[in-house]
Amino acid sequence: MSHFLSVNPVDGETNAVYPASSPQGVELAISRCRTAQESWAVTPVSERLAQISELKSLIGSHLTELQEALCLETGKTPQDALGGDLLPLIDAITFLERAVPRHLRPKILREHRNIRLHPRPIGVVAVIGTWNYPYLTDVTSILWALAAGCTVVWKPSELSTGSVLALYRHFQTADLPVYLVTGDASTAISLCSSGPDKVAFTGSVKSGRNVLAQLAKSGTPAVMELGGNDALIVLRDADVVAAARSAVWARVANAGQTCVAPQRIFVATAVLPDFVRECSLVISQLKRDRDYGPMRSAQLRDRVHSLVQSAVNSGATLVAGGQCPGGSGFYYPPTLLTGCSPDMDIIRQDVFGPVLAIVDFADEDEIPAKVNATEYGLAVSIWSRDVKRAHRIASSVQAGAISVNRETQFLVAQPAVAFGGTRASGFGSVRGLAGLDEWVKWQPVAVANQRTATRHLMPYRPQSVQILQAIALWKCAKGITQKLRALTMLGEALREWQRAAGRITHSPDNPHSLNSSSSPEL
Repeated sequence: MSHFLSVNPVDGETNAVYPASSPQGVELAISRCRTAQESWAVTPVSERLAQISELKSLIGSHLTELQEALCLETGKTPQDALGGDLLPLIDAITFLERAVPRHLRPKILREHRNIRLHPRPIGVVAVIGTWNYPYLTDVTSILWALAAGCTVVWKPSELSTGSVLALYRHFQTADLPVYLVTGDASTAISLCSSGPDKVAFTGSVKSGRNVLAQLAKSGTPAVMELGGNDALIVLRDADVVAAARSAVWARVANAGQTCVAPQRIFVATAVLPDFVRECSLVISQLKRDRDYGPMRSAQLRDRVHSLVQSAVNSGATLVAGGQCPGGSGFYYPPTLLTGCSPDMDIIRQDVFGPVLAIVDFADEDEIPAKVNATEYGLAVSIWSRDVKRAHRIASSVQAGAISVNRETQFLVAQPAVAFGGTRASGFGSVRGLAGLDEWVKWQPVAVANQRTATRHLMPYRPQSVQILQAIALWKCAKGITQKLRALTMLGEALREWQRAAGRITHSPDNPHSLNSSSSPEL
């Protein structure tokens, strides 16, 4: 593939044609990145942050331009472009400005005051990005790596290349060591085989596994943020109006193309009618291009519609939406399904579109098992007026993030929160302090004092075993009696060691042996 198209999801027309990076171009980007890393790694943290702060200023100066680039290419509404991508990105840089100087500095171990941990950058990082939140998801991974002293090769999704190019020129103006390559999955595989020191990948489970298979050949580590099949749980004592409004917003925002948006809606039978009624009311008030935009591609839209039809054919009830509109563009209306069962594909699969699929339950104790009946483990939202009850359920579900009485989107977009999935939804952390630690190796540097520096273990003596045994028993002792017994054993072993050392010292066959006043050599 030498070129690829960027298609406008609003009308299906071609926005632009972009060249795809060749394998040689990818290798050149890695080479330039590695050369730049030598100087970037030793650049003081304050100077790195100054350049990152310059990027924030440039974003502020070109906010409308960046918003429009996102809307044109991805079909986002202006609210989704600003609230989902640009504002969280600005907050992320503000977090780095505050947190990095304090976190990325040498640390002294409390238990061993002579040992310091120094943050050393991993090296050259490859960021393979996504199209649904290219600024928030891609760029926060890039900035966290840059702050840690790494340099970056960035491969954006072929579905968001235009909007990335609009932002990338500001990276260049800020003189940040980020190098861009473009293309589809083949470019991503080429990048993985070109020798990066670590990879950050965001995308589907299938694509992520292909990337991991390539990385396994060289043993390259990775941070993987993959798909989800998230749940929203509405208990019988929940604020049903708030829960319903949250569910509709979370699922319809960005045309439902959000990995942490709940798609499996578990609702207590006692409040099911009220919840469905409120969801229907909210959906009836939504307008196309004001409240939701098109899906990113015709293929994505057609897949979602097929899953909805399959659910209806299997016995689900279509309450709202569920019809592909005519005309141009890749729109799909907000859709509400009730009467869904756990064995339906609409519940089992990752449905990346504006569909709420409701499963009702009568017994609250069944919820953890129902929620966990998936290979994914990204996020869960629980709604209840009883916070203790919500926490009890939260402790039994398998998810990377859990929110109570709030959408999980707000939680995972917080720059101070380290986020990562479990099971098939990925591993490693993005954002937060743990996200910074993904891009550094905390190297221990120990400085021995003059006295201990001269000690060594060779040659071994029989009494060394007795001394070590006594020390081990002391460390394992329970109560004063066992400790006294261990101390007695240690004293006897040390005295025997001293006598043996004295004999060896005065032996004419050992003129170079240590004298009896030396510290014990275990």
